[in-house]
Amino acid sequence: MKIIRHIAFLAAITAMVCSCDGNGISGTGSGDIPADAGTLSGSWHMTSWGTVTAADIYVDFRTDGTFDLYQRVYSPYYEHFDGTWTLDGNTLDGNYSDGTPWRSSYTVSLNEDASGLTLTDTFDSEDVSRFIRAAIPEDILSGILGTKGTMETSSGKGFL
Repeated sequence: MKIIRHIAFLAAITAMVCSCDGNGISGTGSGDIPADAGTLSGSWHMTSWGTVTAADIYVDFRTDGTFDLYQRVYSPYYEHFDGTWTLDGNTLDGNYSDGTPWRSSYTVSLNEDASGLTLTDTFDSEDVSRFIRAAIPEDILSGILGTKGTMETSSGKGFL
């Protein structure tokens, strides 16, 4: 299952890079602004992840260097992951709360008004995901839409 998720993620990112969605969140335009902890902090909702259509992901990067990730990927339920993040220049990196590092580091790009975020895998430039600033719905935060128990996948890893 873990391998299928990674393959789906890579395929989705590849398709997203090759397409133009016209939402103004390109991550490569001259109007992009540099990321810093202040502009990255806040809640984000993923708008595109290549060809993956059965995914809904929210992430909240807090100014204290912690994050909460809520994802529904090929599942009717949201899974919750948390941990810490760092931003060195435009490189985002992190660890889950169990100490496991993210599967990759990401190059961060924000559109000119910091309302759109693009994350590009530092090891695979075709692995790209796009987000917009958005509050995480209360039904997700409360766990009503989450899995029963620990809300972890069998792989123990989230989107990042």
